[in-house]
Formats: sequence, structure tokens, C-alpha cells
Amino acid sequence: MKEGHTRRVCAAILDIGASLNLSTEDLCTAEPTAWLHDIGRFEQYTRYGTFMDHRSEDHAALGVRVIRETRILERIGAFDQELILRVVGAHNRAAIPPEADERTRFFLKLLRDADKVDIWHVITAYYQDPDQRRNHALELDLADSLHISKPVYEALMKGELVKMADLKTVNDFKLLQMGWI
Repeated sequence: MKEGHTRRVCAAILDIGASLNLSTEDLCTAEPTAWLHDIGRFEQYTRYGTFMDHRSEDHAALGVRVIRETRILERIGAFDQELILRVVGAHNRAAIPPEADERTRFFLKLLRDADKVDIWHVITAYYQDPDQRRNHALELDLADSLHISKPVYEALMKGELVKMADLKTVNDFKLLQMGWI
């Protein structure tokens, strides 16, 4: 599932970048952010058996450590290495870090959009297939209950983003996803 997601995020980031008339150089900077954005997920699942950051550790921070340890970016310039690491390290935050410079903000928004395009594709396909077996990894191992958690409800009513740590049920997760709109 995560390998397919990564491939589709790569295609989406290049499509979005092309629609913005990005230079070849910028597309070559954007693409590795997509390839590497979830690299921490593989280590996360191996170590903890879950994709839930709040039950294990932040997969983006873990990904940055994996990238540094494997030295996968050593053949590119230091400026681009650091940009890629900043983007990968912040792609899953609820908000873009206010201290991010303009170039980092741009590539971070680009990656977040490409990531969400595929997440929406995966999630909507899953929800639309009534015969599909329950996918605990996709549903983040949340309880399948009609209940909606109070912090989730309150955040949505205030027009705020729902915090992952407040998710208790699959319905909470669905509301978080609708809140992305």
C-alpha cells in the first residue's frame, strides 16, 4: 500500500509541478521529496507494527533520520539536501512551520498537495467499495464506532484542523479528512 502511494505521489507532484510551469530544476528538486516523504513509514511499521505516529513516533522525523543514516542524498548539493530534509521532515505537520523560508514553503505545499491527492484517491476508493474487508492500517487501527469524539467535533465547528491525537474512532478519521477541504 505505501509503495503504491509513494509512486502515485511522485506522479502527482510532477503533474502539479508541470501545471505550474516549474523549471526542470525545480521538478528535479520536487520529485525526491515525493519519493522520500514516507520513507519513515517502513521503519515505523517494522519497529512498531503501526502507521499511527502518536502510537509510535513521527514518521517524518524518522524518515529524516533514515535519509541521513543511509546517506541517500549524498550525491546532490548540500542546499538541495537540506531543502529535501526540511520538506520531508515537515510534510505531515498540521501547519507549515512559520520559520520556513519561501522556497521550503513552496516545496512543502507542493508535496502536501500531491500527498493529499493520493490519500483522497485511496480513501474514497476504500469507502466506496462496500464489499471491501476492513483495512486496519488505512483506518489507523481506530475503533469502528458511531461515536464522534468531542475534541474532533469542536475543532471542526471552529473551522480548525483536527489533531491526529484526538482521533478515537473511524468516524473521527473521516471527519478529519473532510476537514481538509
